[in-house]
Amino acid sequence: MQFTAVSAGQFAVGTRGEIAVPAPARTSAGLHRDTRVAIVAVPRRQVLIVHPPALLTGLLAAHYLATGADQP
Repeated sequence: MQFTAVSAGQFAVGTRGEIAVPAPARTSAGLHRDTRVAIVAVPRRQVLIVHPPALLTGLLAAHYLATGADQP
């Protein structure tokens, strides 16, 4: 999921640093209330990329398998 800064956007970062994610986007990403996510900022592109837990788990597993780090 990706958020891009636009001056006419309808969502903003809240006073507590939260980002409102529309329900259809949450559903398609498998996010539920209080789901923790990793957010990566790309300042020069004014983009925030949200990574749900399942994606991170898959990426890390693939990385460790590819590097052989999963072997004793």
